[in-house]
Parts: sequence; structure tokens; C-alpha cells
Amino acid sequence: MATASIPARAPFDEKGWLPPGDHRFSWRAFRQRFAHTPWRAQLLDAAQALLRAAHFTGAVYVGGSFVTAKPEPGDIDIVLDCKRMTPRFVEMFFAAQDTLGKVRGVDAHLAHAALPWDMRELFRIKAMDDYAVVRGIGLVCVEAGRR
Repeated sequence: MATASIPARAPFDEKGWLPPGDHRFSWRAFRQRFAHTPWRAQLLDAAQALLRAAHFTGAVYVGGSFVTAKPEPGDIDIVLDCKRMTPRFVEMFFAAQDTLGKVRGVDAHLAHAALPWDMRELFRIKAMDDYAVVRGIGLVCVEAGRR
């Protein structure tokens, strides 16, 4: 998937979606760009609390309505890119998701080569019907270690 950068005020398409591709951000830049209302800031804080509780330090992909022009998204959808996934991490992730995610508006998923699906691909789908799946929605990657 192509990697792109987004200007401070991203050019959304006519429906409010990001351009296709993976758009890379630091956490600080992501907060400035997408947490511009109190509700959005609350959702991002909840997602970061889940990541801290699970001791996750890898790249996080954010999709769904949080990375659109929608003023008040219903939740924040995140996919944790797990390069190495230990049983202890999985246990901490699901414990954190049960206590923080469902209550505070975080829909969190894991991506790993050992899993039979990749949730990142689901968030790249613009429309699905009986005949075709149309890809082309941008996905944001917030990289670990980038400020």
C-alpha cells in the first residue's frame, strides 16, 4: 500500500474520506490533526490509555470515522501492528480492551502474520455490495517512537 503524508488540513474527498494510502503521523501531529474537538480528544485519550494498559509500543493504524471529516465520530477504530505477539501481550491487550475499550469508545483489533485476517484491509474498504468491494479509503499509521 502506498504511503502518503497529509497536510495539516488534509484534503478529504467529497464524502469526507482521506485519499487512498497509508498516511504516517507522529502521535503529536495525529492529535493536532484529528483530535480537534473535546469528543475526539476524549476518544484519542481512551485509545492511548488502552495502549498503555496493554504495554503496546508498535505502530497503530487508525481507520473509520475518526480519520474522516465527520465532526463527531462514534468511536475510534485502531489496529495494533503486532510484529511480535506473546501470550502475555495478548492477555494484557484483551484485559485492557475489556476494561477500557468498550466502555470508552475504542474499537481495537490486532494485526499479525499468524492471524487469518487483517483488519487494516477492512478499514480501506469504501463500499461493499454483492458485486464488488471498492477500496480506496486512506488509513492513518501512527508510528511508535515518532513525536
